[in-house]
Amino acid sequence: MLTLLSEIQTSSRRDRHTLFCDFDGPLLDVSRRYYCTYSLALRETQKELAALGEVWRPRRLSFRQFWSMKQAHLPDPAIAQRSGLAPEHFDRFLKHVRSRVNQPELLKLDRLQLGVRWAFSLIQQAGLDLSIVTLRPEAEVREILQREHLDHCVTEIFGGDSDLTAYDNPVSIKREILGQAIAAANAAGRPGLAMIGDTEADILAAQTHALPAIALTCGIRSRRYLETLEPDAIYPNLLIFCHQQLRVLQPA
Repeated sequence: MLTLLSEIQTSSRRDRHTLFCDFDGPLLDVSRRYYCTYSLALRETQKELAALGEVWRPRRLSFRQFWSMKQAHLPDPAIAQRSGLAPEHFDRFLKHVRSRVNQPELLKLDRLQLGVRWAFSLIQQAGLDLSIVTLRPEAEVREILQREHLDHCVTEIFGGDSDLTAYDNPVSIKREILGQAIAAANAAGRPGLAMIGDTEADILAAQTHALPAIALTCGIRSRRYLETLEPDAIYPNLLIFCHQQLRVLQPA
């Protein structure tokens, strides 16, 4: 069993440390939004093709089929092909996906992952700071945290600069943002303990900065896929991670 926080057992409880955590996936369930985006993009592509005189009936995947493909990291063109689209129409479909995925009416479909409130409470009880390291714009994250009355649980938010950055999930930008978060935590005397995330961007960014990488399977990548990235540990969700790793900080 990996004990990331064992070093704190012998340190002063006045010393503060920082957990870095991704937003979409570990904290927020985006599966319904992504599936709705996919379904709407298929419908709009069908309408466009019909207007051009081309009859096409999509083979819409079930939610379970769609989400298992996303968790296996199948690219959108592969999902389009499985839905019956010809390669020459992939770009048309992808255009609709990207134009839809961050529309306000779809963003409302996102929900907190189960156990997040309890996990935040355990992090606070353990005397840790929590920094959100995400590809979403900071303002979006702050708005959601305020709406859920959880903003007081988060020390800092480090975000991307575009609505589509989170969907594209570029590793290079995640590395840069995590580097900023680590520097800020070190400057404040609250060194980082681990990066918690659900995708390759999170795991590879943590490994680049020699930070323990914790993968969660409640997000957009499956355990099988995450195992190929060789994170330091894999947990089903944030709450189980907190129960198993933060208990070393609880009073005897």
